[in-house]
Amino acid sequence: MSARKVSDNRPPQLLFKLGNPIVKAILASPIHGLLDGGLMLLTFVGRISGKSYTIPVGYHTQDDNSLLVFSGHSWWKNLRGGKKVNLLLRGKAVEAMAEPITEREVVMAHVNQFVAENGIDNVRRIGVFLQNKNPSAEELAEGAKNTVIIRLTPLQ
Repeated sequence: MSARKVSDNRPPQLLFKLGNPIVKAILASPIHGLLDGGLMLLTFVGRISGKSYTIPVGYHTQDDNSLLVFSGHSWWKNLRGGKKVNLLLRGKAVEAMAEPITEREVVMAHVNQFVAENGIDNVRRIGVFLQNKNPSAEELAEGAKNTVIIRLTPLQ
């Protein structure tokens, strides 16, 4: 019996290019409540360009009031070494310290915790894209191989 194959079923980049401006506009507007139960705006400075970037990201609140953002995209590299960022969280501006977490064991512990709390059907919310509905632990780890966590600790 052969192992089931896990593929990268990520949405096309075009979807983000078209959707992100709409999501950003809603999150920055008085009707932010439509989306901000699990989404916020994250503003950071590019490490090479020095330009300010604002992107919508999903987040998960931790018991210590920090926020976790899961990402499979490379923007997180701008936050290496810990950087101050600005958040627009539930309509309020918040300054936070961002710390990328790349250690596989730590990332997988959080992925597994997310799955235990929210179910495997919701794993796409944290950027893990699987081909199979009932993945083995190895398939889940393979699906999360490019996932990084950014811990955001509010400074206020």
